[in-house]
Amino acid sequence: MRSPLSHFVRASFILASVAASTAAVSCRRAAPVPPRAVEETHRAPPPVAPAPRPRPKLVSVADALPALPDVPPERRAIQVVAAQGKHDEGEERQVDADAARARGLTIVDLSDEWAPAVLDGATYRSEFTGLAADRRDRKSVV
Repeated sequence: MRSPLSHFVRASFILASVAASTAAVSCRRAAPVPPRAVEETHRAPPPVAPAPRPRPKLVSVADALPALPDVPPERRAIQVVAAQGKHDEGEERQVDADAARARGLTIVDLSDEWAPAVLDGATYRSEFTGLAADRRDRKSVV
């Protein structure tokens, strides 16, 4: 048989546990405090548009190759030359590609038959140029 003191201690412990549990469940968190308004000094700077790319300098008429409208297509190149009296507008003129190479100009091949040099002699070169020119074999899976 237990002593009356041990019953009292046990009852007190149970009562204290119930009171603590009830208090914990019934407690509510305080309402959140709204954030303070951001001061003008802390505002992020407005986005900056990227600077426009500078236009390339056009070749003057005096430095340009002579226009040759009757050059065969396989030797034809186009050079953009500054328009007469206007330095911000260009005119296209057909020139001899060999003369352009001799002057040290770079020829950019934009034909449908162009392929990267790594494909020279490769069997995939014809597939590459066919895909680029939209002339592919209808049986191949792409």
